[in-house]
Amino acid sequence: MVGLVVARLNDEAERPVTSAEVQQQLKPMALDIALVRRSVEQFAANLDQLARKEEQMAQAIAALQAAEQDISQKISAPSPPKAVHVPPPKPPQPATQ
Repeated sequence: MVGLVVARLNDEAERPVTSAEVQQQLKPMALDIALVRRSVEQFAANLDQLARKEEQMAQAIAALQAAEQDISQKISAPSPPKAVHVPPPKPPQPATQ
């Protein structure tokens, strides 16, 4: 069995390879490379989209933190004293007998 494989390899090594055969052998590899390239391009596009979304989230978080801080300050700040209306004292009434 091993002798057959070695003999076959020797036969293939001795005969010249045509360009048509090389092209036929390279076709599947070229398709695979095209698929890999397309996958890498799609991955890069997804990565860019993810970076944009991450930036949007960071901005939203910053806005929420600023709003939270503003609300906390409003809650903890002492409110100004409210004016209380005090009626003026009534003049003394003359005593009637």
